[in-house]
Amino acid sequence: MPFHFGSFELSPESYELKLTGATVHVEPRVFELLVYLVRHRDRVVPKQELFEQLWPNQFVSESALTGAVRDARRALGDAGSNRRWIQTVHRRGFRFSGEVEERPGAAPAPAGATTIVPAIAVLPLESLSRDPDQDILADGLTEALITELAKIAGLRVVSRTSAMVFKGVRKPLPEIGRALGVESLVEGTVQRHGERVKITVQLLRSATDEHLWAESFDRDLGDVLALQSEVAVAVARRVGAHLSPQDQLRPARRGRVEPAVYLAVLHGQHHWNRRTEEGFRRGLRSF
Repeated sequence: MPFHFGSFELSPESYELKLTGATVHVEPRVFELLVYLVRHRDRVVPKQELFEQLWPNQFVSESALTGAVRDARRALGDAGSNRRWIQTVHRRGFRFSGEVEERPGAAPAPAGATTIVPAIAVLPLESLSRDPDQDILADGLTEALITELAKIAGLRVVSRTSAMVFKGVRKPLPEIGRALGVESLVEGTVQRHGERVKITVQLLRSATDEHLWAESFDRDLGDVLALQSEVAVAVARRVGAHLSPQDQLRPARRGRVEPAVYLAVLHGQHHWNRRTEEGFRRGLRSF
C-alpha cells in the first residue's frame, strides 16, 4: 500500500518514490531506509536497528548510515536546518515526522488466493538448556532466521534489535504485536545434543494469540546453514509469501560448516553486538 506525505508517494510494492507524479531516482538502500522510517514513524528508530536492517551481517562505518540519511533528505528536499521529514534525535537515532496517509492501491486478490502477511517478527528463540553456550546458539539462530526471512521478497521482517528487546520478556502476544507493528509472530525453541541441533517453531497471529502452525526441524550441526534456510522457507510458505525458485532451492544449496568454527563465529557475534570495548576484544578473539 503506497504511503502519501506532502506531494510525495512512496510505494514499497512498485519500489518507487514519486513527487507530484514524477519519479524521484534514489539508490536502493536509500529507498529501503525511507520505507523503514515511514513504516516505523510512530517511534525513534535507533541507529543500530537501521544498521542491521540495511546492512545485515555486515560491519560498516557510521558514515554509511549518515550518507544514506543525507541522500534520503536530499531526495525529499529536506535539506538545511528546517528539516520537515527526517528528524535526528541526538544520541538515539532518526524519526520520520509529518502526516502520512496510506491509500489502498492494489486490486483485490482473486478468490482462493493466499493472503500475504504484511509484517512478521521472529521473537528470540529460547534455549531449552541452561548452558550459556546453547543460549548463544539460540540467539545466533534467531538472528540467522531473521536474515533468511528478510531475503524473501514480499516479507517485511522486524529487525534483530527490535525483536531482541523481548528476550526473556513475558508479555501478551497482542501487546508484543502492537509494539512491533506486525500481524504475525514466530517463536520457538532450540535444543542441542552433541552434534545435533533441533529447532521447533510456531507461527501465531499476534492480534488474537491464535496458533497457526508449528513444526520441528532436526539436523546435524554441520548442516546448520541449510537448517536456517529450511526453517525460513517453511515460515514464509505459511504466511503466504511468494517464493522464487531461488528461494525454494536455497536450503539445498547451502554447504556444510565445521561446527567448532561456526560456534566460534556465534560467540564472536554475541560479544561484538554488545558494542563495548571489552565486547569488541572478546569478539575479535573468537573470530
